[in-house]
Amino acid sequence: MTITRSTLVDFAVSRWYRRISRSVRRAFLFSEGEDSNSGDRKGWIERRLEELAEIFAVSVGSFAVMNKHIHLLLRLDSLKAEEWKAEEVASGCAKLRRNLASITSPNSTVALHRTADVVA
Repeated sequence: MTITRSTLVDFAVSRWYRRISRSVRRAFLFSEGEDSNSGDRKGWIERRLEELAEIFAVSVGSFAVMNKHIHLLLRLDSLKAEEWKAEEVASGCAKLRRNLASITSPNSTVALHRTADVVA
């Protein structure tokens, strides 16, 4: 059964939330060995988190990228979201749509589930 975000997220309790996102089919995020592209992929994940934090009213407190999943500590900023004008919200949505192709890492078929779906 689906639960609405308004019942899951209670600013009176905490603005900090821990999220875990697994890779599709629990595939490995990084390859091993000399031809490893783990540095490129780690950088891609970090850039993607920064990009999503700009679009949503979220700060990334910390994150840990594991072989098959990522741990995130997110701080929700409701005051920042309330200050946004309709044009800023629309611009963020447009930016997110333009970058949907970047959800899949370059040179790989491994894709991450959306981690920012916790906040509206």
